[in-house]
Amino acid sequence: MSDIGFAKGMHILDVEWPTEMRGTHAVIGVALAGTPINATFYTNLLGSTESSWGWDIKTKN
Repeated sequence: MSDIGFAKGMHILDVEWPTEMRGTHAVIGVALAGTPINATFYTNLLGSTESSWGWDIKTKN
């Protein structure tokens, strides 16, 4: 999660996330402000609502 946001334009990010540092729900994505950052159960938060998109890099889904 980042506290840096973008309001417009195209952005390319280079993410380095070593395999040994990833958990069972390794997701990279984007979300609008106000997207939930907590859940009562273990799940992918990114991509779980209409206000976010996420890609699970472990399952490739």
